[in-house]
Amino acid sequence: MEDVVPNDQHATQADELEDQINDMLFAAGPDARLALVCLELDNASDVTRRLGEAGLQNIQDRLQARYASCLRSRDIVVRTGPLHWTFVTTPSAKMNLEVATAQATRLQDIADEPLFVDDDRLYLGSSIGFTIAQKPFKGAHVLLLQAQSALTEAVLNGPNSIRAFTPSKASKFAQTQ
Repeated sequence: MEDVVPNDQHATQADELEDQINDMLFAAGPDARLALVCLELDNASDVTRRLGEAGLQNIQDRLQARYASCLRSRDIVVRTGPLHWTFVTTPSAKMNLEVATAQATRLQDIADEPLFVDDDRLYLGSSIGFTIAQKPFKGAHVLLLQAQSALTEAVLNGPNSIRAFTPSKASKFAQTQ
């Protein structure tokens, strides 16, 4: 019975995130583009095993605060799983592959900064997948799937990887699964 509550909370959180993204998409100007970024810490299971649940929660809270402090006021950051975050940038006409890659690198640099846990330095790495959306926008659900697909490719390519979603790579990846 206890498993139902977290699953319900996760579903509600996912629905709220999709609603926020769809609101941003609807309000975006005609030339606006946005980046949707999924970040996952590398070797998450090792971090969890080393720190335990309380240490894991501490790390997640500290990283969440770091991420929230570096984003613009209308950007979105949501922890979407253990050691997994989703970021949505405010729509802008200046968003392109170069800008999105620079933002992904900045987010990765934040995760790379050492954290102190019980007088030890903890070094974390992260993998990132992202997609760039422009009008006519696909719905938030599709954009989330695209960013997650790019993240999956990044994780498969090794630690500290960044990958952008491309339809051709997504179809090749789907065929191999």
